[in-house]
Amino acid sequence: MAETEKTVYRLFALPLTTHNISVAAQHRFSRATPSPAPGYVLIYTDGEKPMEATEITSERVNLLSPADERWLFDSNAALIAEQIAQRPQDFPGGIAESIDALEAALKKQKENLDKKGA
Repeated sequence: MAETEKTVYRLFALPLTTHNISVAAQHRFSRATPSPAPGYVLIYTDGEKPMEATEITSERVNLLSPADERWLFDSNAALIAEQIAQRPQDFPGGIAESIDALEAALKKQKENLDKKGA
């Protein structure tokens, strides 16, 4: 991947079925929940849109539960931590500045989620 390319993750929702749980299991970031009934499966991926999935865009973010938002936040935190570990040269000044950068990125993500949920 070129240095200027950014990986874009998108969030998709599917009905809660055995098949869709199997599809979700193939993705690193996925979540299945039975409530509210009839339940749903979420997949956060940089790959292709799963068949019959609905993308959760900013217009639909209000459909996420607080637990879904925490899961998405944790998924993003894991991705950011990996980026820091893989490219420490992008975070000059050592660990302290890297932690500050991670904290700022996480706060920004939380603010974005809070704005979308409002």
